[in-house]
Amino acid sequence: MHTTISKTKFFKLNKLPLVLEQNAFYFIFGQNFIEAYITDNKGKAKPYGNTTMIQSIVNDMNINGTAANSVIDYRSDYNNLYVYSGFLLNNVPIIKRCKNGIEEKAQGINDLEADWLNRLILTYI
Repeated sequence: MHTTISKTKFFKLNKLPLVLEQNAFYFIFGQNFIEAYITDNKGKAKPYGNTTMIQSIVNDMNINGTAANSVIDYRSDYNNLYVYSGFLLNNVPIIKRCKNGIEEKAQGINDLEADWLNRLILTYI
């Protein structure tokens, strides 16, 4: 699927408004970080590497409510309506992608650096 956006708007705000503009980027400035959202042609916000996504990764790391794992070498990318994330979880390479709230994990990942370069053509389930 290919989407063309003829006029894109950019907003730098302290809080995400209740009503959003269509086809826009919203950068929401928090105390310690910046959240980013992209809206579609109906004004529906889609997160781009925001706190909710990071919390999901943290939740994946937790065992019985205690952080027993380590995540290093994190990277992310947005391409063709997917948000890709790659990282080492306890030194095991992981590449995931998310679209419309559905997360898929890449199969056969052996080398985070090499496989990250091929993330668009990997097999995801």
